[in-house]
Amino acid sequence: MEENELKTHKINQKNNTLLSTSDLCAQGLREKQSGNLQKAISLYSQAISTAPQDPAPQIFLGVALEAQGRYTEAAACARQAIALGADQPHVWRNLGITLQKAGRIDEAIVALRTALLKDPAALDSSIALGAALLLDGRMEEGWHHYGKYRAQPGYKAFHGFSGRFWRGQPLDGGALEIFAEQGLGDTLQFCRFLPPLLARDDPQAAPRRVRFRVQPELAALFQASFPAIAVEPRTLPAAAAPGWQCPLLALPGLERMALDRLPAPPYLHPPEAALRRWRQALPPAPGQKRLGLVWGGNPRNPTDSLRSIPLEALAAALAGLEGWQVCCLQPGGGAAFHQAFPHGLDPSAAFSDFAETAACIAQLDACVAVDTAVAHLAGAMGKPLYLLLPFAPDWRWQRQRADSPWYPSATLIRQPAPGDWSGALAELRCRLRTD
Repeated sequence: MEENELKTHKINQKNNTLLSTSDLCAQGLREKQSGNLQKAISLYSQAISTAPQDPAPQIFLGVALEAQGRYTEAAACARQAIALGADQPHVWRNLGITLQKAGRIDEAIVALRTALLKDPAALDSSIALGAALLLDGRMEEGWHHYGKYRAQPGYKAFHGFSGRFWRGQPLDGGALEIFAEQGLGDTLQFCRFLPPLLARDDPQAAPRRVRFRVQPELAALFQASFPAIAVEPRTLPAAAAPGWQCPLLALPGLERMALDRLPAPPYLHPPEAALRRWRQALPPAPGQKRLGLVWGGNPRNPTDSLRSIPLEALAAALAGLEGWQVCCLQPGGGAAFHQAFPHGLDPSAAFSDFAETAACIAQLDACVAVDTAVAHLAGAMGKPLYLLLPFAPDWRWQRQRADSPWYPSATLIRQPAPGDWSGALAELRCRLRTD
């Protein structure tokens, strides 16, 4: 995004007046990069007043407003910039992404198609269009565009891709390596396609040899869940990896995935030894149900501020809720959790990997989580899940619906407006009292 902003920095610099406008935009960009969004917005607004016919300040202002969650205003700035002559692919792409965050998916798709029409080779526009189409439930076309991220420079080297790309053809007993290519949640969500992959083998042919490279913290869980597959921690392979290779998120396309034919949970199962430990650690509590809590994601994720919930707000929503004993599933959440829930249970310090987390979740009655890997884990185990989503959710949760074809045990609870966790938490409390 910053690179696009710098490109717009040079638009229409034709005279000394606009040079002054450019200086204001450059100063605003420095303020934005320092985290001073309101100061940046003030500078961009001043630049617009100085040169109302220059599209550059409109583009800068739109990006800053989007960073504040003011999506409707940001989209208006992008449209104004286009009307003033900035009819460029990256401006249409910014408009489309902003409209998607505003929940205006149909308009977003039109804008992103326009961006791609103006620059058919733009991978960023294709990926963004794919995400919008997937959000809208258009799986086949969405996967076609979204999968363009694999054409980005450095993708193959980063993932250790040195073999031949497998596209679903018979292997006749040959070796196949599937590798996890995105985040933990993606791996937990899409590993469901591994059993159908194995089931395609001709019983008269030699079985294929499948190796699954995953994040180290998932290895033990997947070894227990997929005993017919060689699961290995994800590390860069030798320079000449034998056989065929395939990224995990390519499997839905190879399987002609449709939302009404998804492999259903539960497809992840904790190791028996871990289950025995956690049955002893968390014996049943008479008269109470246990509720696992995850309120925050990885703070290094650029969208984490949108999906994570202040713990004090979650604690207030659950205060005095009868019949439930809360249990911390949040990595590193111990001290804050004990302060918010003095009588809650905190087993999270014992979570050495996802096999242990899964064994703990198996002892619970339900989970409440924001959009994190633990939410995917609970859904993949078929555990009742109350998933708290921001107003503009990730593509996999689609539009408006309160259920999920990916995880039938999940109830989706969405912000009614951007940033409005109070409305979502009020709905959560009501559901926990009545379900």
